[in-house]
Amino acid sequence: MKIIHFALLLVMSVSWWQCDFINPEEGIPSYLFIEEFTLTTGPAQGSNSHKITEAWVFVDDIFLGVYDLPATVPVLETGSHTVRVEAGIRDNGLGDFPNIYPFSPTF
Repeated sequence: MKIIHFALLLVMSVSWWQCDFINPEEGIPSYLFIEEFTLTTGPAQGSNSHKITEAWVFVDDIFLGVYDLPATVPVLETGSHTVRVEAGIRDNGLGDFPNIYPFSPTF
């Protein structure tokens, strides 16, 4: 009977420890709010019409994802970091081919 109790106690203690291993404590995210992009052109650059529909977000050159605008982006970093947001378009107007807008500066 002692062996059964010991085995049961061993299984319970290992399974209790595994919960922290599988689901570790997560940090509290910071949030970036990105409004819709506006395109400004000069006199020799043509129309300021655009179809910028999403933002490509990078933190310290690590890609976080593509977000539809306006977007609230969760960031799990702490301290001071470099954030880069690039305007996103759909190649040839097709929804299946997102791409970074090649004519926009980095924000």
